[in-house]
Amino acid sequence: MKRVFTASMHHESNSFNPIIAGESEFSVIRGAEIFNRFKENDAATGIIKTLLAAGYEVVPSVFTSAVPNGEVDIDFYNKIKKEIIETAVAENKRQPLDAAALALHGSMYIHGLGDAEGFLLEELRAALPEIPIFCSLDTHTTMTQRMHDNADGFAAFKCAPHTDRYETGVKAAEMTIAALERGVKAKSAWVRVPFLVAGEKSSSTVEPMRSLAEKTRAAEREPGILAASYLMGFPWCDNENSSAAVYVTAENQALADECAIRLAEELWARRDDFCFFFFLLALLVIKNTKLEKEFLEEKYTPLTVVQAVETCKELVSMFNKKGIEVIRVGLQNTDEITDPNIEGSEVVAGPYHPAFRQLVESGLWYDAIVAKIKQLNVKVKKVEVIVNPQDVNNVVGHKRENVEKLKDMYTLDMIVKQDEKVKPGKLELEILEKYPEFLEDYK
Repeated sequence: MKRVFTASMHHESNSFNPIIAGESEFSVIRGAEIFNRFKENDAATGIIKTLLAAGYEVVPSVFTSAVPNGEVDIDFYNKIKKEIIETAVAENKRQPLDAAALALHGSMYIHGLGDAEGFLLEELRAALPEIPIFCSLDTHTTMTQRMHDNADGFAAFKCAPHTDRYETGVKAAEMTIAALERGVKAKSAWVRVPFLVAGEKSSSTVEPMRSLAEKTRAAEREPGILAASYLMGFPWCDNENSSAAVYVTAENQALADECAIRLAEELWARRDDFCFFFFLLALLVIKNTKLEKEFLEEKYTPLTVVQAVETCKELVSMFNKKGIEVIRVGLQNTDEITDPNIEGSEVVAGPYHPAFRQLVESGLWYDAIVAKIKQLNVKVKKVEVIVNPQDVNNVVGHKRENVEKLKDMYTLDMIVKQDEKVKPGKLELEILEKYPEFLEDYK
């Protein structure tokens, strides 16, 4: 029976977080206890269950993980790494190991050292130079030369949020089985793509990552391709290796090279689709800033709330028409960013409003309703506006502003009806009552 060594280290390290993550932040499972601690959506579970089902003996070591926070304490890391390596050496001495399959993150960064996965793999390769090593990785892996040089192949999550952890573990195990059963000498190609993607823009539920993830799935259906992954990097771990990348493992080097270059070109061609768009038009004047000085010297005049809302309406409308998601309009209300008249507010002047986004979105709805009514070419007295439930608040407007404005401007009563059959962002309109035509008044 072939024996496969396995272990796991999983942590996403934020180098901008000053708090060092130590032993108390980590969950640690040792040895055979892992067989009683399987998780449903977990890469290590996918690796172990797949290998067991294939008839292998799984030799477990240490499985440690923590939620994302700061860089990892070097003493704790060295302790875990030493335990993993010593277990591998001891087990190989007791009875030779045939392969290693690890569940790693790819952006675990050690305070004062750096690349956690790279140093672990380097020592494991030195200790077990004759056996193949395969690993699962997180989508947000920051690939390094040290990682690449000391493993036979990697497979990363394709989904963000990471709903495919288990499947990725299965993929790492399948590469291990291909090496042991079919004698596949896996070859890998790594192409760095020189940009970084914020976590929100790496979501595979929306474009561009949705279709890019499908490109890697299609690649893995090609003969000879064992695993194909987009590694989007982790922008909050600032180091010399920070970058997106493509990683392909195949049955020969030519296949790996061709596929990696092709996928890298696809990613580079879509780079502009990952951009955030920021427009700093409706500025708030904040205390103790250069802008406050210019405001007090009457060199800067901020927009009013009405002016800011109208400007932002135009921008949001433009983005909506192009299918570009607007993730924030206005500033988050806090104890400091609040009404300038409230004690402790850092805001001196400018278009502050606690519901600024709603003002913008309800303003767009108001314009849409008025435009729809004008198309009717009749004098409407009462109208029913039918929308999806999620749009009701914006249709009514902040403090019923749209309802009152229609009544004041057009002597029109508006009733809002919810209907889940209406698509979000769309409206249907039904006339409930019309004003009589001019000549009808004299009949």
